[in-house]
Amino acid sequence: MVLNDLECHGAAVSEQSRAELEQKIDEARENIRKAEIIKLKAEARLDLLKQIGVSVDTWLKSAMNQVMEELENERWARPPAVTSNGTLHSIPKEKKAKSLKITWMFSMTAVPALLAP
Repeated sequence: MVLNDLECHGAAVSEQSRAELEQKIDEARENIRKAEIIKLKAEARLDLLKQIGVSVDTWLKSAMNQVMEELENERWARPPAVTSNGTLHSIPKEKKAKSLKITWMFSMTAVPALLAP
């Protein structure tokens, strides 16, 4: 559908480009589907923890505070990078976000593992 829209607007798309774009679109759709499944599973785990009396909201707030504190400590522990021309630049937000996501995912898997029989 996206490719048809491009062609309707006068953009010529070769067969190879078309196939590559279709593959990328399919991969993106599959990644979205997988992410939605992961989200549903995480929500189900949280619901189960709540049902057995775990104070999930308090724990989540504490975990997020800990992650933010660790990121802040990490930021102050490492000096900013210096480029070859002597200018300073900080760590890109994407890397900080990825670090936060990894820590969050670890935290989310650690609690159910601790509660497992």
